[in-house]
Amino acid sequence: MSIDALAARTQGSHGEQHSLGLALRMGIHHAVSDRWGSPPVLVLDDVLAGLDPRRKAAVFEQLLVHLPTRQVLVTSPEALPDSPRITRVLRVFAGTITDVTPEG
Repeated sequence: MSIDALAARTQGSHGEQHSLGLALRMGIHHAVSDRWGSPPVLVLDDVLAGLDPRRKAAVFEQLLVHLPTRQVLVTSPEALPDSPRITRVLRVFAGTITDVTPEG
């Protein structure tokens, strides 16, 4: 894989490598969805780790735009960027799950 004709693995920043890997996974998700006629459950564990705040917001919004409207679970040890596309927010702490979805 390359970014501007340079090897992504050796020349890309951590954020660029992370974004490229995520784009590849999203492509696979779309291919599976097309093949089987419905999207599989998608689990994105700490998908924004290591990204600067600007890239986090941009990547997260693009994920939400291009993902199906159901069957997506995103985990994060920190708050995710705000988006009107988020339908449910659950907090897990000390073995307790709490619905903290903002009203609106």
